Amino acid sequence: MTVDRFLEGRTISLSVSESPDLKRLGLGEAHLGDALVELARHLIAEGAILLYGGDLRDGGFTERLFQLAYRHAHDVSKPVLINPQPWPIHITADWSKLEAAAKAVAPAATMEFLDPRGVPMPPAQRAAELTPIRLTAEDWEAGLTAMRREVARRADAAILVGGKMDGYKGRMPGVVEEAWEAMNAESPVYLVGGFGGAAGSLCEEFGLLGPRTQQSHQSPAATLFSNLTEANLRTGLDGSELRQLAKSRNTDEIVALVLRGLRRLVAPKGADDQRSAWASPG
Repeated sequence: MTVDRFLEGRTISLSVSESPDLKRLGLGEAHLGDALVELARHLIAEGAILLYGGDLRDGGFTERLFQLAYRHAHDVSKPVLINPQPWPIHITADWSKLEAAAKAVAPAATMEFLDPRGVPMPPAQRAAELTPIRLTAEDWEAGLTAMRREVARRADAAILVGGKMDGYKGRMPGVVEEAWEAMNAESPVYLVGGFGGAAGSLCEEFGLLGPRTQQSHQSPAATLFSNLTEANLRTGLDGSELRQLAKSRNTDEIVALVLRGLRRLVAPKGADDQRSAWASPG
């Protein structure tokens, strides 16, 4: 594969988490993990910096991305992966372990510890917060929303895969809120729906898996996205390609479609093309 690093200077957010539909689809978490790693690998190879707000569970997606960053970083003097940790997660954790983890992943990746407003905390400030505190449901909602809004503010595009539809701690399912914040920021949003979950629900809401159904209108996404169309996704892909991305479970195909859309946004066909609206890096 010829790599021209056409995403140099761009920041891409990845939102990939467990999908409750995997078993029904004859899939396992390994399939989701493979999709995440392959997307990340190709994006890094093309020069992108990745934003991923996952937690630090042993063997989880965040750990796999940290390992990937070391293997595929072309310039380890700067991070190719940024892992923002929201206030509700890091403030109740053991700081010594978090500090050790942050040092272990540098310089190919960096961990950020966000305050309740979503602003990265200086290390000295975070180190002073040594006593775990008891958080309310409102604290979780505010902290997670702040993190997702900060990620959307910094990212040039968002890629969404899987995600819970219930049992979440925020105001709404995480992938749904991340899509909403990215669209509010007028960023391209790539919906990979073949693994089900929240991303699949969003694909249904946008009519990418067939006509909108009564069930899709009852989803947590319905009130947010009901008046939007596929054009609001701003992906650079045409309708046929969007539908293929929405249903595909083939990792190579998913990667190819996402990169195709991003490449069109970087180099639109003409000045009047809607794809030329993608903001310049930085």
